[in-house]
Amino acid sequence: MNENFAAIVETYSTQAVRLKSLLVSCPRKMWEFKPAPEHWSIREVLHHLADAELNFTLRIRFAIGEPGAPVHPFAQEKWGRNLQYSQRYPETAIDLYESLVRDNHGLLLELSDEDFARTVQHSTRGPQTVEYLVGFCDIHLKKHLDQILRRLSEWKAQG
Repeated sequence: MNENFAAIVETYSTQAVRLKSLLVSCPRKMWEFKPAPEHWSIREVLHHLADAELNFTLRIRFAIGEPGAPVHPFAQEKWGRNLQYSQRYPETAIDLYESLVRDNHGLLLELSDEDFARTVQHSTRGPQTVEYLVGFCDIHLKKHLDQILRRLSEWKAQG
């Protein structure tokens, strides 16, 4: 595995730890807090992260197992509503997320440079390589870690 891929995989391997480390600073009683109805609570963010990781898991496996396979976006708002993110146990989402990251990391460590260049065909974004998908996971997590930090700040500001 070349150095660039190795760095991406190493960063990816820290995702669950970074998430859990941030959650320690968020009192459980604020995990339901929403500054407005259209915003997600921490509980909902956790379920979204688990489902996004599940989608990533499938995409990377399609790219490796069936290069060029079609993949589709998922409508996160519909998933949140229809899969009842606000009613489900956050611990389940954390456990699922952590398990998927751990399993994907093990798979990524075994890939060749050629595997990182394999693609899926996203219905709206076009071809996506395994390298792109792994890097996108980090961007996606950072976005939601920032979102969790905003919820914490908003919750504290309300008194």
